Amino acid sequence: RNYGIPATNPLVGVAGAAEEIWSMGLRNPWRFSFDRLTGDIFIGDVGEGSFEEVSFQPASASGAPALNYGWPCYEGDATFLPSHPDCVGGSPGDYVFPILTLSRSGDNACSVIGGYRYRGADFPSLRGWYFYSDWCAGRLWAAKPNAQGEWISFDLGSVGGFSYTGFAEGDDGELYLAGRYSVLQITGPTDLLFEDGFEIGDAGFWTTIVLRDPIGRPRGRSAPAPPDPGRSSPEAPLHARASGGSRRRSGPRRRAC
Repeated sequence: RNYGIPATNPLVGVAGAAEEIWSMGLRNPWRFSFDRLTGDIFIGDVGEGSFEEVSFQPASASGAPALNYGWPCYEGDATFLPSHPDCVGGSPGDYVFPILTLSRSGDNACSVIGGYRYRGADFPSLRGWYFYSDWCAGRLWAAKPNAQGEWISFDLGSVGGFSYTGFAEGDDGELYLAGRYSVLQITGPTDLLFEDGFEIGDAGFWTTIVLRDPIGRPRGRSAPAPPDPGRSSPEAPLHARASGGSRRRSGPRRRAC
């Protein structure tokens, strides 16, 4: 082989094991990313039949023992195949459960698209929010942990007819959505027509979120439920706009994983 294996990998020296393995129990990761500020890893993992999930590995994870994200013993938070040889005798404490899940029934999800945590400078209200999507649902979600460490997710709606295939992060930390025919930028409120108290930053007034299609016309709207007391919520409305607009960027772009 023409590569090295870190001596700290959890299966180094284990007879019959693939020493390259760092973590296990992932079914079909589709887009993973590093938090450029903390080094944490976010992993979008496509499910089998009922749930899509986003898993999380902190930068502080030592790798010993190898973290097990549960597949095929679990799909999302639900038991999936407890009779599998790798699952027999296991207990929930043996696994790392996802921080976020999407239901194939309630959310119309079928193939999660893992995204990025926003660490750019242009839109301060987006900082720290993790953005992700799903190919079938065609919607954008944003999530952030509350004071108790529980990840709370908000459905931000969709751009009509636009199915997302991946995210990308620029060298400046700004985020982009890639689809079959377009690339959109995730932006804050600076060029959005505010509605229903958006402009004062009070989440209690939020009744609609306006997204932009590739030619800039308002399209899909959503009506998210008001956040529960004590939960975090975006400080400003979020939307996607076509790339190549009036805001210019310099330097190369980093591809999404």
